[in-house]
Amino acid sequence: MDEEFSRDTLATVARRFYLEDVSKVELAAEYGISRFKIARILQIARESGVVTIEIHNRDDQRRSLGERLATHLGLDEVLVVPNGDSEDADRQRIAFESARYLSRITRPNDTIGVSWGRTIYALTEYLRDLPPCTVVQLTGTVGNDVSQSPMVVLHRIAARHPLSTIGIFAPLFTATPLAAQVLRSEKSIADALATYDRLTTAVLAIGSWNPPITQIKPLLDPEELAALDAELAVAEVVASFLDADGRIIDLPFNQRRIAIEVEQLRSTPRVIAAAGSVAKVPAIHAVASAGILTMLVTDEAAARELLLLPKITAPTRPANNSPLEHSA
Repeated sequence: MDEEFSRDTLATVARRFYLEDVSKVELAAEYGISRFKIARILQIARESGVVTIEIHNRDDQRRSLGERLATHLGLDEVLVVPNGDSEDADRQRIAFESARYLSRITRPNDTIGVSWGRTIYALTEYLRDLPPCTVVQLTGTVGNDVSQSPMVVLHRIAARHPLSTIGIFAPLFTATPLAAQVLRSEKSIADALATYDRLTTAVLAIGSWNPPITQIKPLLDPEELAALDAELAVAEVVASFLDADGRIIDLPFNQRRIAIEVEQLRSTPRVIAAAGSVAKVPAIHAVASAGILTMLVTDEAAARELLLLPKITAPTRPANNSPLEHSA
């Protein structure tokens, strides 16, 4: 350290400059020396360790959190958004970042499958500049509320972009297995279902079964609900149910379901989940454990809770289906 200045002098001048916002000109006048000498004192204070400067950038912290979580969950990438002052604010931020990511990675002639839900619906508002591609519905329609229909998601995307869409004009759950079988064999529906084997990207919402944060429950009868509880269901994704370890729960009502299969999602090169909230953490972890996902967009609070759950060490996605190359 330069012997011309004592450590106390270095600390005093640095405190006045960095903490009290006294300018170099004012300090020079106060000490009767030039401002260049003040600058030298501040330089020595930094070089000697009297002053250390730390930059706390929340964006950098969230980026680091996302990298750690991607490793923890066995995913290629995790984007973490800051929490807002409400669940809806968090949902909008997740939707915004998911839309930006999808816009960035989509290439001409891609085939994109989309599920449905409040986050996916919000995502359609933020999508920009999709190239010519095909967007396909991943499940049959849900209930009689048009605003909650997967068809609305398709319509909102198609209205904003030069692309083609493939819908499924059938319910998510039919009344009987035979009805589902008949509908699956109908040409327009069969053609739509056939696209699942050539998807390049899928965009999913994740529902929680326990605690209950899903719109599927009204579609099942009491015996079916009880059966899912008995099997310790934790998560729901495209109307497939998973336990905490990511195992598919196979029950008879699955034969009434018209939607993409989990194995087809595992074979899709890029599968993005747009899902957040601490309450959904067990469900998100279950879906990641199933080897379905390659990428997750979630909120900061959920990301930190996910890191407390067991590390996923053996993803079950096929080894030859790594995500497609794309430029940043």
